Amino acid sequence: HNLFINLNFDQYPVDTSWDISQGGVIVETSPSYDGATQVTEELCLLPGDYVFTIYDVYQDGMCCKWGEGNYTITTDVQVVIKEGAEFGASESTSITLPI
Repeated sequence: HNLFINLNFDQYPVDTSWDISQGGVIVETSPSYDGATQVTEELCLLPGDYVFTIYDVYQDGMCCKWGEGNYTITTDVQVVIKEGAEFGASESTSITLPI
């Protein structure tokens, strides 16, 4: 299954990172986003249960104190799994990819 993570950064993209874990083991992790304004990551994952976690180093999320950042996770058939922007240090979302 293809999973798309679309990130529109605030003024401090280097503060943002994410990972995807399965059974407590990290299976995907973000690169550094220093200097980025918008990025779409395409991941290929096997069917199963995952947890997506997005982090902000300064614990102020992607919106709204330092810009209008946000993120969206979608499937390859454009189903929106999660949208977010305002969170503290981190925000986690469970994802199940069917067989």
